[in-house]
Amino acid sequence: MSKTDLVKRAAMYLGPHGNLFFLATAILLIETALGIAASSLARPLFDEAILKGDVRHLFSILSKQGLLYLIATALGFARSTLYTVIGARVVRAITFELYGNLQRQSLRFFINTKLSEIHQRLYSDAQTLEGAFSHTLGGTMVSSVKILAVGTFMLYWNPTLTLAAIAALAIIVLLTIASSRISRRLLERHLTKASALNNQIFQTLSVSGRLLSSMYTGFQASQFRFEKLFDEFKAVGMKRQIYPSAFSQGVSLVTYILGLVVFLIGGHLLAARTATLGTIMAFASLTGYLVAPSIQVANALGFFNETLLRFKRVLEYLDIVPEIEGPINPKYPKCVQGRIVLNNVGFSYHPTVPLLKEVDLAFEPGAVTALMGPSGSGKTTLAYIIMRLLDPQHGSVTFDGISAKEWDTEFYRQQFAYVSQDPLLFNGTIRDNITLGKDYSEESLSYACHLASIEEKIKSLTSGYDTPVGEAGLTLSGGERQRIALARALLKNAPVYIFDEPTAFFDSKIESGFIEILNDLRERNSTIVLITHKESLARVADQTIDLRGALYSKGQESFRKSNVSVATKRFAASLQNTAF
Repeated sequence: MSKTDLVKRAAMYLGPHGNLFFLATAILLIETALGIAASSLARPLFDEAILKGDVRHLFSILSKQGLLYLIATALGFARSTLYTVIGARVVRAITFELYGNLQRQSLRFFINTKLSEIHQRLYSDAQTLEGAFSHTLGGTMVSSVKILAVGTFMLYWNPTLTLAAIAALAIIVLLTIASSRISRRLLERHLTKASALNNQIFQTLSVSGRLLSSMYTGFQASQFRFEKLFDEFKAVGMKRQIYPSAFSQGVSLVTYILGLVVFLIGGHLLAARTATLGTIMAFASLTGYLVAPSIQVANALGFFNETLLRFKRVLEYLDIVPEIEGPINPKYPKCVQGRIVLNNVGFSYHPTVPLLKEVDLAFEPGAVTALMGPSGSGKTTLAYIIMRLLDPQHGSVTFDGISAKEWDTEFYRQQFAYVSQDPLLFNGTIRDNITLGKDYSEESLSYACHLASIEEKIKSLTSGYDTPVGEAGLTLSGGERQRIALARALLKNAPVYIFDEPTAFFDSKIESGFIEILNDLRERNSTIVLITHKESLARVADQTIDLRGALYSKGQESFRKSNVSVATKRFAASLQNTAF
């Protein structure tokens, strides 16, 4: 994306705030005019008051000058506030849009993208833009107007002194641009180092990361890598601080020389009686008034590229087209039954390594379908495809006779309740983790927990449902975490339930309770998909599909012979008679 395109995109986000922007600009013009008027009073201050010893006139001019500066300062505060509000609103819109687009991405995106990289784009890069849209943009407007207005006034007043001041200011601008280019290159290196450091932190200071490093790499190895990445990050950061300091000293030197030049030329004009002392002092005041705006504009020219770099990084994620897109005219079926049919489905994470191929399956309401097969055969991936968290590269999925792609994506996913083999619990209370912030009655919550065989455990805790579970729920056992996830799913009362190794941490007694849950869901006419390695669970299924190896081919005898029930035969017949 070219710089012009990036600027156009930025202007699009500024568009809705045009009224505030023009109001801030109008205040800026008034503020600048008052500043020029206040500085110009230096001439009568010296020529008509100080040199003539007129104390009354001196106080009169100082009073006027002070009042003008006071009003200009108040207007400057109002203008700065408006630019800040504009910047905050623009970045708010960009951040919300970016987060929303990330929410729409498929699982494949999150599988292939580092969490630290997402965090950096969403937080660091996006939030930095606030300064660009408020302080930098606003400051550039302020500085440009001041330079133009004050420069024109000075040129009209004394061309000789103006040209001398412009020459010195040009040196300051060149120094600023050179410094900004160096800073931009350092920023790129700093962002790369920050991403690597954040990734190390996320990987080693999470619960699973600590377990992994403790058992395998050890504390010293993790500490060594962290210190190495941190030193590299800080080394670049120090350079980013040193260069501005050196630049600041250089500007101070040039500013001092600028003052000497003005007074040197002014002294010559004073000797030639072509200028008064008041004119020279007023000119010195106006020249000093131009130094800060000149630096601001030069900084903006350098920061412009840095801002575009960050804006481009944000847009890279903002413009990612979701792999799974909703239809233009989505369907919201009112009566959901839960019959799901996979027709010739094929999927692979890597183009040359197919995971699922020519999968033809039907999942019926009021029945349990068990998916079995060795690890890596695609059972969980098949569940993701059913829930449309992934789309197959080949074939189709229908839900109640309607293509999954014709449903509203969010509405479609709301038809499922999913319990994963490694349930995610948030660092909140048990209630928070079961209800996920939704309003359920105590009776419904209690009944779901009773079915999941976790109610008795919860009631034995001092704070009951309001007991904190800790990071990732690690204050609970693996079986307790799974039962809380199970209660969460049962509370939802969805048409379709998908259980992925739901009893991995259950003992035989609790597993028997889970089988009762399956029977209860059958009676509700729910569609149940059960991913399991356990023969004891597979036996209660109405049909069992064995994903042999990496492929499931239609026409092969994939039903478990030990579990050919009447219902299974009925499903087999329905598969053969289905027009795929």
